[in-house]
Amino acid sequence: MSTTAKLALGTAVLAAAIFAAPVTALAQPHGHHGHHGHHGGHHGAAHHGGHAQPGWASIGAGIARAIAASRNRGHYVTVTERVLVEPAHYECRQQDVLVEAGHYEEVHLPETLKTIYDDDGNARQIVLPARTRRLWVAPRYETREVQVFIPARYETRTTQRWVQ
Repeated sequence: MSTTAKLALGTAVLAAAIFAAPVTALAQPHGHHGHHGHHGGHHGAAHHGGHAQPGWASIGAGIARAIAASRNRGHYVTVTERVLVEPAHYECRQQDVLVEAGHYEEVHLPETLKTIYDDDGNARQIVLPARTRRLWVAPRYETREVQVFIPARYETRTTQRWVQ
């Protein structure tokens, strides 16, 4: 039995014993005759020559009854369970979405004339033939509002439960 279960059992036994004791036996001081006067009703052991404190026998009997009853009623068990904290749902969020992936493009450059200068500063024109070049085109993104699925969130909790 765990310490928590023993503590709970002890508290329950003590409470049962206190509430099971006759109130008149606990509340009346020695020598008080109570509601019934000297000739009627119940008197504690002190009124009949005994040396016991009034009510202690009743408390002991109540404790014994509470212990016996608690053994038959049940006990505490430790329960570990998975508890749903947040259910699955969708949320709207701003997200950068890929619209066009990065890629290479073949670019056709037509024949062109280019002016070049020599060391003396004389200009002359040359013909650059038509050609194809391969150029990298970076990916293109746009910010869009999208619905994102958020899975359910669970926690593991350990509790003490009373079982019959």
